[in-house]
Amino acid sequence: MNCSSALEQACQRIRQVCSDLSETSELEQNTPPTAEWLFDNEYIVESNARRDMRLNLPRHYYQTLPALTEEPHRGLPRIYSLAKDSISIGNAFDSLRQLAPEDWRKIFEKLSRVEQLLRRDPSGEYAKMDFDTRDWVSPGC
Repeated sequence: MNCSSALEQACQRIRQVCSDLSETSELEQNTPPTAEWLFDNEYIVESNARRDMRLNLPRHYYQTLPALTEEPHRGLPRIYSLAKDSISIGNAFDSLRQLAPEDWRKIFEKLSRVEQLLRRDPSGEYAKMDFDTRDWVSPGC
């Protein structure tokens, strides 16, 4: 795969993602800030990528870059994989930032099987305890 076809595929993928984001917003679903940014700036990303490739990455230079040897990206420049990994890591941090305000105590108590079992205490005392006391009573669970 040459550089221009890889860029064209990336631009098509960006357009598809933006189309999906448009459908998501019509369904009034939450979208992460990074997705909103991409949706708002699709035309800038695409035009800058094309211009930068044309000006800064002549065909002969692209052909000298170290290439990936394994599928599914065999033949693409190794930097492609590094960029993809960096984006994935960035997405993970964005997801963690979005989860930060959540009350993990409530989530844990709702999903924990041990917690559900202990809440069936016939005397009802366990359920009356505050989180810190329940956490102290059931160490290691």
